[in-house]
Amino acid sequence: ADHAVIRALDAAEIAAAAHRAGAAFREDPGFSHLIPDDAARRHRLPSLLEAILRVDAASGGRVLGAFDDGALVGMSSVLPAGTRNPALGVWLRHARGLSWLLADPAALLRTLALGSAVERLRLESYRISALLREKPHGASQRLAL
Repeated sequence: ADHAVIRALDAAEIAAAAHRAGAAFREDPGFSHLIPDDAARRHRLPSLLEAILRVDAASGGRVLGAFDDGALVGMSSVLPAGTRNPALGVWLRHARGLSWLLADPAALLRTLALGSAVERLRLESYRISALLREKPHGASQRLAL
């Protein structure tokens, strides 16, 4: 019988999840922009995604895996609303896996620019979601920010 479960990934499973995500996102336009060369992207994207997942987990995020009969078939990472950007020290813990990025200034600049653009979207989405608050008895109230 099939046995599917979704649960938090442990530290050892994050690398496998990053490799699966790397294969899934290899043709993604954003990641193709960061690492334009397909062969390099195939090799480097899993280490970038692993760092992102580990930083998410260290920042209070929920890094989950979907398992079917014990095999990892999917994953997700969700940060709580309002989560602050991690400190530089959190990222520096992953410098070894990201040494290729540190050695490629153009890729580093593209990564920082894309991260900044994503952050602006995330903050805007958070601000918009904060416009509606629940009042007692299920009525909603519009708030000005």
